[in-house]
Amino acid sequence: MEDQEFAVISKDSSGNILVDVNGLVTCTLEGGLQFQVPYKEIDFTCDGLECTVDNRKVYVKLHETTDNTSINKENIISPPVIQNENNTIIQEKRRIDDTFAWTDASTKLFLSIYKEKIELLINRKIKTRKILWDKIREVMQSEGYNVTVIQIENKYKSLERSFKNMITNNKQTGRGRTTCPYQAELTELLGSKHNVEPLAVSGREGLILREDMRASTSQFISDPNTNSDENSNILSHNIQEENDNAIEIGMTRDTTTGSNYTSK
Repeated sequence: MEDQEFAVISKDSSGNILVDVNGLVTCTLEGGLQFQVPYKEIDFTCDGLECTVDNRKVYVKLHETTDNTSINKENIISPPVIQNENNTIIQEKRRIDDTFAWTDASTKLFLSIYKEKIELLINRKIKTRKILWDKIREVMQSEGYNVTVIQIENKYKSLERSFKNMITNNKQTGRGRTTCPYQAELTELLGSKHNVEPLAVSGREGLILREDMRASTSQFISDPNTNSDENSNILSHNIQEENDNAIEIGMTRDTTTGSNYTSK
């Protein structure tokens, strides 16, 4: 368990496990991140529960010195109840904004919806990424996934970061090639983004073009009737045109989103 992080199950002051109205148990990582697991799927004959949360291996300890399997029905989480006599809250609903546990199925659904909905942002049919995340949330909730806008945005950032780290690692010499979860889907969605895969890089042998740029310029470079100066001008023009388009799209995305998001 050397690569695992540890989490604890939420309990009341008496040590009873808290189960919400949906039959879910909240677990909290050492860093404060929370996630939920169905109580009925926990095998209390085992010492612990192993699961994956946001691509991290997590171990949840199930047993201590006392019996952790008893559930006090009075402590099942319910909506706020107000005592009319003195207007004081006698029970509050727990906040579980960060507790959605992403699965392979929900992640693939998210990516497929994102692929469809991102065109709305690119074509300016919606103005901000916040609206994009909300539209994705609506579809996912209609499919039975109770996910929030914040959880969707964080999932996207996590996947994008993982993909960019893989690209960076694989470009460095002396390192073995690595992969990342959902590589095929992310390559299709993010592989052509200019901040992930540059249009061209400068090396000892000159300018090295990205693969799709090679295809778009090869017809000019291979033309024997075109001299080297003209080739260079055509190449520079194509790269500048691509960069201008990228900047225009980037500015559209960045200026229409909230200050909390910067496309990376």
